[in-house]
Amino acid sequence: MAVNVEEVSARLISRGMELLDPYAGWSARHAMKCRLCGDVFQASPAAMLYGTRDIVGCKKCAQPTDLRRRTFAAGHGGSALMSKMDGQSLSVLSASTNMSGDPPTADSSLQESASEPASDEAATPERAPSHVASTAAVTGIGIAAIALEIGVTKDTLRVWERRYGFPRPVRTPGGERLYSPDQVTKLRLVKRLLDAGHRPSKVLGQPMNVLQHLAQSSGVGRDAPDAELDRLISLLRAGAHDDFRIALLKRATRDGLQRFVLDVAAPLSARVGNAWTAGTLQVYHEHLFSETLQSTMRNLMRPLQDALRGRRGHPRVLLTTLSGEGHGLGILMAEAMFTLSECECVPIGLQTPLHDIADAVAAHEIDIVALSFTASLPALSVASGLTDLRELLPPHIRIWVGGSSPALRRKVHDGVLHVPGLTSIDEAVEEWRQAVVR
Repeated sequence: MAVNVEEVSARLISRGMELLDPYAGWSARHAMKCRLCGDVFQASPAAMLYGTRDIVGCKKCAQPTDLRRRTFAAGHGGSALMSKMDGQSLSVLSASTNMSGDPPTADSSLQESASEPASDEAATPERAPSHVASTAAVTGIGIAAIALEIGVTKDTLRVWERRYGFPRPVRTPGGERLYSPDQVTKLRLVKRLLDAGHRPSKVLGQPMNVLQHLAQSSGVGRDAPDAELDRLISLLRAGAHDDFRIALLKRATRDGLQRFVLDVAAPLSARVGNAWTAGTLQVYHEHLFSETLQSTMRNLMRPLQDALRGRRGHPRVLLTTLSGEGHGLGILMAEAMFTLSECECVPIGLQTPLHDIADAVAAHEIDIVALSFTASLPALSVASGLTDLRELLPPHIRIWVGGSSPALRRKVHDGVLHVPGLTSIDEAVEEWRQAVVR
């Protein structure tokens, strides 16, 4: 079938995707770039254009959306949608088509699935529907952003709302849920309590002060005493970024790589997470912390990694996270411990598709694939991702997993090794070397 390359490229752009190699083939899987988030992924143009209607962006961004319908209803033509489908001007188009009064953000038009009924409370009359706000009063965070932030599915949030009466989002006239900052803070704490083993029925209906008392009594979010770490958190909270960076660098220089990872990076990351859950640190604080810590650790690791790279030593370890797992500090700390065990590390970034992991394993002659999981990735996604990856890789390639995900407390796949902590990495590496020698 003859294909007009320009027409195909234009139609993909209208869905927020850019064909990186327009001449690679109509039905073959090859690289595309999401123009909403910048991620590069593998797909065929035919599947993206005809396989699923009304999808905008990559799998991470894409939700069935009525953006096109609202565009045309507001009097805009298709060319307006195509010309404004880049990350910066999408918000302008969303605002111009926003007849329901949603906040004019690039994400707001993608947050609620069009397949979801306008009101899913009708099937459960025991609960009153969420409050429908007037256009002037609509403010808050959408359901997709909340689900991603706290690590639950949108369906779970809807079930909690119907069954337990919390959360209680406001509804726009168009039916989309918006959550207030207070509810977001409470949801973070609820998720921590659930991860610690508490039942939804025991926590979701409780006021915030009761949840905080429950967290304190059960040790959730409790930091071990450390005046120096407390001072670092205070600097971060006060916005003294330069002072925070210098203090972190001095501690790293004094302690060395191993002690810095175990005594500073790991507990400080937990402290930042607890403060974020309690609402005393904001998302931008967490991002500043992550950037500074990553830079400090990379500078500490670089001399030893450069020396090891020329030796072609073993094992060769590929480090990444699966799609949906966007937290990178855990896998970075694991990389530091593998480096100290004289492994040659091949970090390939975060959220790597499974087939790309398999390709990287073959290209770099990898012995071990190391993956990190936090509680943000649902347990089913962890289990299915590990099962699928194990099937893709040859049997002699080891898969090692670690992190704070509750899913790792259960038995993982038979062909996957759970390494329970950073200090266990050196022992696991030594056992691998002994097994290879035998």
